[in-house]
Amino acid sequence: MNDHLGGLDSLAARWETDDRRRVDLLELADQTSELSATAARIAVGLEGSGQEVARAELHLAECEEQTIKAEAAAASAALAVEESERRLGTMEALVRVRSDLATVLRAQARVAAAEASLAASRSRAEKSVVAVERWQAAVAEGVVRRDAAVATREAAEADHEQAHRRDLAGSLAHGLHAGDPCPVCDRPLEAAPKVAAADLVKARRLLDRARAAERTAAETVTAVERDLAVARNEVTAAEQDAARCETEVRTVQAERDEVGAAVVAFFGGELPDDPQAEVERREREAKRLARELEAHRSATAEAQRAAGAARDLARDAQARAGTLTAELRALPAVRLGERVRRMQPDLEVPTAFDPVASPSKPMKPERSAEAARDLAAAAAELHAALTAAATRILQDLLVALDAAVDGLPEGTLSARGAATTPAQVLTVVRSTCQRLTVEAATAKQDAERLGEQLTQRGNLEKQIAEHGEEMRLYQALASELRADRLITFLQGEALQLLATAGSERLLFLSQGRYVLVFVGDEFFVEDRQNGDERRSVRTLSGGETFLASLALALALSEQIQSLAVTEKSRLESLFIDEGFGALDAETLVIASEAVEQLGGDERMVGLITHVWELAERLPVRIEVEKLAKGSRLRVIS
Repeated sequence: MNDHLGGLDSLAARWETDDRRRVDLLELADQTSELSATAARIAVGLEGSGQEVARAELHLAECEEQTIKAEAAAASAALAVEESERRLGTMEALVRVRSDLATVLRAQARVAAAEASLAASRSRAEKSVVAVERWQAAVAEGVVRRDAAVATREAAEADHEQAHRRDLAGSLAHGLHAGDPCPVCDRPLEAAPKVAAADLVKARRLLDRARAAERTAAETVTAVERDLAVARNEVTAAEQDAARCETEVRTVQAERDEVGAAVVAFFGGELPDDPQAEVERREREAKRLARELEAHRSATAEAQRAAGAARDLARDAQARAGTLTAELRALPAVRLGERVRRMQPDLEVPTAFDPVASPSKPMKPERSAEAARDLAAAAAELHAALTAAATRILQDLLVALDAAVDGLPEGTLSARGAATTPAQVLTVVRSTCQRLTVEAATAKQDAERLGEQLTQRGNLEKQIAEHGEEMRLYQALASELRADRLITFLQGEALQLLATAGSERLLFLSQGRYVLVFVGDEFFVEDRQNGDERRSVRTLSGGETFLASLALALALSEQIQSLAVTEKSRLESLFIDEGFGALDAETLVIASEAVEQLGGDERMVGLITHVWELAERLPVRIEVEKLAKGSRLRVIS
């Protein structure tokens, strides 16, 4: 027994030493596994970076080639623009020539207008000269007539003077006879003087005529002289206009010739058949070449930008590759290899863990990726070897432990109570496994029982849900069948029927515009002429409100019997008070026709109104006449 215990003590000491070495080997295995994963990740990253670098360099080469082509095309376009400017003129020159052509055309129009004005001024001057000559002849003729009228007037004045003297002498000698003394000279009269009153009147009339003729002749001369002055002024003005027009013609012609010479010089001394069209053609050509040049320059700038972006991408890819390469160089491969050799001399370490295999000089991403793959494979191989070595140590210890335990009597370990022996660890593990087996069987039974309970609960919840739906249905039905709710429902249905019947009346009264709608205990109208817009009846005007009320009243009068509780209910009389004054003439006719239709079927309809046009349409009416002391009724049928 003591020998067996001593063997267990030796085994325990060996267990502690070998297990520590096993743990160290597993730690190295974990480090090599981490190294393998890191190297594999770096390899993948380097492969991707290498591909990115290759793609970026290829794209950069393409962009540089596009840049060279774009620059060559831009240079060619620039040469084409220069050649076009040398051959056809610059855009500024073309714009200036276009302006000069417009100036020439305007100058030509001004010349034509000035020449027309000059011709008109000369024609007017010639007509004015003829008018002056005509008025001069008229003045001369008028002067002759005026002088004749003056002579006639002077002769008439002399005759009038003689007649006046004779009339005075006759007045003095009135009633005298031959031999009577003269009242003037006292000599006896040889004969009785004669009274010449008629001669005086005739002389006076002739004098008035002569004076009137003289005034007329003088006024005619004055008027003709005034017309002569106007004609002379017109001659002067026409001659001045003609001189101004001649000056303007010469000035505009000089400007036209000067600008025209510049245009001819632009075209090389020979003017095209259609200079304007030629300028427009050259402008189109210049603009086309300018657009092409701008397009090539834009393409060049875009190609340069793309090349710069490609350089940035290539630089970034190379930087990422350099970072991954530096990370690869920093991996502790050499240090791990040395530790493995010291701890497990008989274990062959791959050459990737040798110092000479570690990359020290810059390499391309492809070479770095290959080195990273090699290191990852070597680390994986070393990890497998370390794991196998640790496993072999553990297996040897377990075999030795089993051999030591097999030789011990049953119950010895528990009596010894040695808590640090490998056998006790094994015993604890076995007892724990048995306990867990029992607990697992108990848990399985509990789970089966809980499953049955959950199934029963699900069935109960399903029944509760089904009965709950039925209960809610009964509750809703009971709520709807309450007396107050039933009356509300009937009222709502009655109002819906009233709104439907009233809509037919209102649609007729409003000439197809409005219909009534009852929604949520409130009446609305829908405007058929405004996209069926629904709005409250409170928005209707006074006349429209009356029409809506009249439509509801008419509908109610027709539906009283159908809505009544008993069959005896009947509306035999209906009175409508006012409201017709808010209607226009056409709507008033429609409303009155609706009321007349309502008056059929032995129903009496009474209208109380001040609208005379409506009253005249009634077959029987009672007129109320206000008196000083009361009123008087009169029935008219």
